[in-house]
Amino acid sequence: MTSESIARADTAFLVSFACALACPVVAVQGLVTWCAWRDALRHHLPVGFVVVLGLLAVAVAVGSAGVVAVVAARRRAEPLRAWILPRLVLGALVASAVVYLLLFPLHRPPYAHATAGLTAGLVGWTIVAASRSARWIEAADLAATLLFTVLLGGELALRGYDLVHPTYLLSSDTSGPRRLLAARRLRPGDVRHGFPVNSRGDYDEEFHGRAPGERLVVVVGDSMSVGTVPVPLNFTSVAERELGVPAEVYNMAAPGIGPPEYLELLLAEALPMLPDLIVVGLFVGNDLVYSLEAEEPRDWLHAFYGRDRVLLLRLFSRLRLLRDGASLGLDRNADGGEVSESRPSGPALTLEEALAAYPRYTDPLAERPTFTPERFLSATIQKASQVCDPTASEELPVFAHLERIVSAAGDVPLLFLVNPDECQVEDAFWDRVVAAAGRPLERDRPQRLLARWFSERDQAFLDLLPAFRAVPPLEDGERHLFLLRSGHRNARGDEAAGKALAAFLRDRLR
Repeated sequence: MTSESIARADTAFLVSFACALACPVVAVQGLVTWCAWRDALRHHLPVGFVVVLGLLAVAVAVGSAGVVAVVAARRRAEPLRAWILPRLVLGALVASAVVYLLLFPLHRPPYAHATAGLTAGLVGWTIVAASRSARWIEAADLAATLLFTVLLGGELALRGYDLVHPTYLLSSDTSGPRRLLAARRLRPGDVRHGFPVNSRGDYDEEFHGRAPGERLVVVVGDSMSVGTVPVPLNFTSVAERELGVPAEVYNMAAPGIGPPEYLELLLAEALPMLPDLIVVGLFVGNDLVYSLEAEEPRDWLHAFYGRDRVLLLRLFSRLRLLRDGASLGLDRNADGGEVSESRPSGPALTLEEALAAYPRYTDPLAERPTFTPERFLSATIQKASQVCDPTASEELPVFAHLERIVSAAGDVPLLFLVNPDECQVEDAFWDRVVAAAGRPLERDRPQRLLARWFSERDQAFLDLLPAFRAVPPLEDGERHLFLLRSGHRNARGDEAAGKALAAFLRDRLR
């Protein structure tokens, strides 16, 4: 045997031995994790626990047999299918991920470890068969290669594209704040409702510095701040007009972001402007459930088995949402608002021009819906169940983020603007939400907990809920402060929010 042949044989053995050795290691870890969880499982699924425990024990034994088979084949100087084995391993892992994602919508570490352990046992059995040159191994190799190429190849391709060109369709809330901002920020120069997005990616005029004696307020927020109306009707523009003092109210926001990104905007863009005051908008519908733990990496299998980390599923679900919007005859963007008209950007519209060009914003009863009634009710129930559950812990996950934001602001005056959900404003809608949820909900719980947290720290905040409930209803008995089945404020709601904000800021800016 030549030295080259010996080298190839050694390489084949090392590859095969590494694949085989990984099998009992992963199977053992699955067995240990499953046993550590036995108390909870025996309480709920005693039979299932014993069955999986037995299968994992078999997986450990078969995985170990795979190692023995590779070593024995090496001693007999039999040819090893070294280059087939890695493909079979990857194919089995991808297949197990597909099965896991179909069975478990939410990632559960014990289930993931058990799935990986059982897959390792299957791979170990395949290695035993491959060491004996079973004929069916060629067919298994072909199937594994196809599965690996189509699914894992597609996933890697999407991850590569998302790395170079972050987009809403692929971006994840688990990404770093800077990366998520890059994906969610509006595109400079795009025209929304006759108003061009500025060079920073904010739905506002360009910031060119302030005149002597002029005050500056920077509002940081998400799609609730971006809004669904032309800039002259946005609550920041309303507040600017209502203040009665020379001041700029700058709207620094992006759809689909949360407290971690608010902190990033505060540090990277708002504070360097040396503003007189910073307003951070909090939407009770989704901002209160952010936790610091969610930013940390989970167990080692989460990146592979976690549904929220699979871009193929994320792309499919978000394309389906866009399709649902298109089925209503509407043209949508990422935050559920209307996509701007495709005309060249020109001078920004004045208030009078905006009202003349978009008269539909003056009539809430003529609004077009964003989502179907079923989808909108379901989404509202999900949000209300998270933040209005009277039995849940009163230590909201967002409190840790608020501590960071307050600390980062330092000596710069800071105001938190608490934006209510529509179900907290419209009585009839709240009744439908509670009836559909099927359990008691505390309507004002988010505001109560936030008010207590702010008061304990002597932190300024403005709760918009009282101002919204003070708006008189229209002839149909509803206040119509939110765009029809959207969750975002309409022009009537932005006017109420802007006036309330101006009244709160007026004395603080003099």
